[in-house]
Amino acid sequence: MCVVSNVFDYGRSTIPDRNPWIVPYVQPNTQTFIITQPTREEFDKLKREVDELKKLVEAAREYDAATGQPDCEDPAKAEFMRRLEDLIDEFHDVL
Repeated sequence: MCVVSNVFDYGRSTIPDRNPWIVPYVQPNTQTFIITQPTREEFDKLKREVDELKKLVEAAREYDAATGQPDCEDPAKAEFMRRLEDLIDEFHDVL
């Protein structure tokens, strides 16, 4: 398994646990989120964590490319990150 895949696994398992106001709702072949209204502090904490996770993903992509494992990420795992970024963009203006 490539490093990018491991980083996505880490994000998918820790971000919802540390942010209980985000409840992943998994449907066949998709993952969406049901959320309650977070405080501004909770939202800012999530945004910082996702920004750091994005840095880890980029570093993992560089490592995978350097070790001959380019483009090995699981599309479903990448979709989790995309949906999380969409959530942050959507709520940024609301809070």
